[in-house]
Amino acid sequence: MKLLIIILLFASFNAAAGEVEICKGNKSTRNFLSEWREGDRATYILTTIHGTETLRESGRIAYQADLNDDGNNDYIFESFDSQGTAKDRTFAILIQCKGFLQFAGGDYFAGVKEGTKIHNGYRDIIFFSYQRDESNKIIYSQGQKLIIPHIWSFNPSSGKYEGDMD
Repeated sequence: MKLLIIILLFASFNAAAGEVEICKGNKSTRNFLSEWREGDRATYILTTIHGTETLRESGRIAYQADLNDDGNNDYIFESFDSQGTAKDRTFAILIQCKGFLQFAGGDYFAGVKEGTKIHNGYRDIIFFSYQRDESNKIIYSQGQKLIIPHIWSFNPSSGKYEGDMD
């Protein structure tokens, strides 16, 4: 019984540490997600407040799960407002803090899915980019764009998710 109490105590410290670690970041920037409906269509709006500046991007929640095992849903937001020439879009990793979302990394990608491994208390994320040739054109196979997976992991030193970009 005492062992169970000790295990639960350490588990609660780990969950609290994940929330505190990322939420100690940039205090002057706050992010918020809201759903906006027009008729039958729903769009998500990512609002970023930095000092007196307010930025809004429309998009969708590409992924929603508890990335840092603190019991709260975190988000990966896919912006419709920043699309590359190959139709790839920016993806932002947003960790839930008390009352706001903290930006924890992102870049231009073609897609995203959950990773299966956990590093430094945070779940890995697998992003996909388009495979390109020497002239930077997308490579196709049987009419489909070829993609390359990139595993991103949380880096406690930077307080952000980071990964390779070939």
